[in-house]
Amino acid sequence: MVVIISYYDDKVRKLEGYYAIPYPIRQGCVAAYFPEANTLISINNTCGSYETPAYKSVKIEV
Repeated sequence: MVVIISYYDDKVRKLEGYYAIPYPIRQGCVAAYFPEANTLISINNTCGSYETPAYKSVKIEV
């Protein structure tokens, strides 16, 4: 079991109760399912002119 933490808008965002599973992706990267991982994303953290959530550029700690 791991705890995944992100920081945005001066808030600590924490996701608990999930397992980390090794998978052949680039070192330093993680993958998560959404909407389960929505807790880690701020509604104010958007990308581009489309104002969609910045799912692909969230810095986290595991």
